[in-house]
Amino acid sequence: MKQLSREAAIEYLSSVVDLESRFYVWKQTMAQENEKMRNIVATKNQALATCRDSEKKIKELDEEYAKKEKNRKEYIEKVTNEVYRLESNLKKKKLIFRGLIFLNVFAWISFIFASFISETREEAGPFVLFLCFVVVISFFAFPAIYIFKKITENDLSSARSALTRASNTNIDSLKQITQNELFDKYSEAKETIERLTAEETECRKRQEVIFENFNMVKSQKLMAYDMGILDERYHKFQALYSMYDYLKTGICLTLYGHGGAIEKYEDDLKFGLVYSLLMDIRNIAEDIADTQKELRDYAREITRTLNQIESNTQAIMDYSQDTNASLRQINERLYRIENY
Repeated sequence: MKQLSREAAIEYLSSVVDLESRFYVWKQTMAQENEKMRNIVATKNQALATCRDSEKKIKELDEEYAKKEKNRKEYIEKVTNEVYRLESNLKKKKLIFRGLIFLNVFAWISFIFASFISETREEAGPFVLFLCFVVVISFFAFPAIYIFKKITENDLSSARSALTRASNTNIDSLKQITQNELFDKYSEAKETIERLTAEETECRKRQEVIFENFNMVKSQKLMAYDMGILDERYHKFQALYSMYDYLKTGICLTLYGHGGAIEKYEDDLKFGLVYSLLMDIRNIAEDIADTQKELRDYAREITRTLNQIESNTQAIMDYSQDTNASLRQINERLYRIENY
């Protein structure tokens, strides 16, 4: 394991802390952009499906409403025939009703006339029987005919209303309304597709920049760790920053050996003075205790950077330039350290 002076160790730890923080930012930003791209593609596919569906329905409108017009005419013809039938039935019932009235009048006139001209009851008997027959028939027939007449009148009224509605229905107007609704839905979907296509293009540009920077930082980070300065178990943000802070503040004067930053970190872990769990940087920024205030503040700064560049093309470009400048400086530092 390569031995370093305090100054060289501070430079090295400062470099790997910066690499770890930038690696985290680019990794999280890449995950955010990938999720955003998935959402864009899913929403765009829905809009494309809406466009295809609207186009299909618009093409089918003529055939659909031609069928509706044919059905309407057939319905009008059917209802018209029903109206004629009901009108005919109503006339028959009215004639029967009037016939019964006439029969009753005739029976009573015959009875009265027979009463005057008949000298005996036997002579008036046939007229009495005729009158009784007519009265009995009328007693049952009048209510039945009246009820049937009312039912027919109601059916006729309903049929005429249905015929009026069917005759007044404008199929072309209904077709135009449906067509306008479909065109509106199609236009809205097209606008969504155009907007999402622009967002998709912009997102792909950001993804290219993010992926390039992510790989550069990852490569530089691996090179720094391959120098063999720290054991692999310390290749974590919390451990690196803690050791960097010990050396920078003068708590430790060396990285290795008795009283060194590595030993101090292990002791602090043992006594619970540093957080034992290796946490996500966002969680460090929110949950870390005051005993590691500097670490928490640094993590908060990283989180602020991450929030600033989220889906912001210009901010990503600016951070990319900053990363490139930082990598050049880190390269120079690591070169000096390697040749120390």
